[in-house]
Amino acid sequence: MKEEIRNYLRASFPVPLEDAELAEIVDAFGVSFRSAADELRAMPPSDFGGIRRVTHAIKGFAANVGVDALSSAAAALNASAHAEDSAACALGIRDIVAMYDAFAAEP
Repeated sequence: MKEEIRNYLRASFPVPLEDAELAEIVDAFGVSFRSAADELRAMPPSDFGGIRRVTHAIKGFAANVGVDALSSAAAALNASAHAEDSAACALGIRDIVAMYDAFAAEP
């Protein structure tokens, strides 16, 4: 996912970004993603309002750096929270937390 972000940013800016700038953006994304994943990890799947709030943020920050799979997963979880489907929310939370764990394990 980190390389996906760097590639998206390289392609999105008319002026090439320095490696240090790319690293700062990836790190800032990681801080936001960790915070959201930690919130979801601690949240019961029946906290529909909390899930909607957190997934709204995830959709935004993931889309801003071109991580479409995460943005889509957050949108799906958000829809499950709107439908008040706690079983689907539990699965969606598991998926997003797993995505964070994979991101955090990347070099």
